[in-house]
Order: sequence, then C-alpha cells, then structure tokens
Amino acid sequence: MLSYAFYCDRDVATMYLSVVGSLAMSSLVASFASAFQDHPHIRTGVFLALAGFGFVPIGHLMRHHGLFHDHVLLTLHGLAGTAVVNLVGVALYVTQFPERSFPGRFDLVGSSHQWWHVCVFTAALVYYAYAMQHYEWRCLTPCL
Repeated sequence: MLSYAFYCDRDVATMYLSVVGSLAMSSLVASFASAFQDHPHIRTGVFLALAGFGFVPIGHLMRHHGLFHDHVLLTLHGLAGTAVVNLVGVALYVTQFPERSFPGRFDLVGSSHQWWHVCVFTAALVYYAYAMQHYEWRCLTPCL
C-alpha cells in the first residue's frame, strides 16, 4: 500500500516504510525475546503500535487528497476489508469460540486458533486483491 499510495512522493514512502520496518522488527523481537514473554502487556503494545501505525499514512492521504478522492476511497476500501477479516479472526481467538461453547468438540479441527489462521490467510488474499487494484489504479493515474 505504501509504495503505491506514495508513489509520486518517494521520500514520504521511504519514511513510512522505514517506520513500518522498524515496528515490524520490534514485533519480531517481541515474539521471540524471553524478556517480552514475561511482560505480555509490552509485547501487546508493540503489536498494537504496528497495527495502529497503519492509520497514519491513511490520515496523510486523506489530508492531502480529501476523503472522497478515488485514491483515498480505494485505499480505505481495501484496508477496511482486510481489517474486518482480521478482526473476526482476533475476536474468535480472544473469545475462544467455538471451543469455549462446545468443550471437546473442536480439540482437533475447528478451534479458534485454527479459525484465526484461516482469517489471517483470507485477509492476505483480500489485501492481495486490493494491492492489484491499487497497482492498476497507479498505472492508469500519472503523477501530477
């Protein structure tokens, strides 16, 4: 998204990609470092910072182009679809549905953790479809 969204302003794209890369590396460290295992609230904060930072470039696009610009709407539509699928997965995982409601029935297949993985994969497919639409839009829309 960042490469296509800020294709005409490479400095801004580089800055946002650098921040996202740093947050992603922090998330990787938070996943495996034993110090973070003892402090789950810090680990959660790192992941929330990575997810939350996604709103910054969207705000930038809206401020620069306006909310109803086709570029902004395309971006919001694609990211909203991805977010909805991911949020469904997180909700299933956090609530531990369906195994909480039906103990023993989903021990091997159909547990919330497995549904979460299905949602993450589905969100990646939604994001890919959005990225292809954004690529097509970028090819047809010259920089001004």
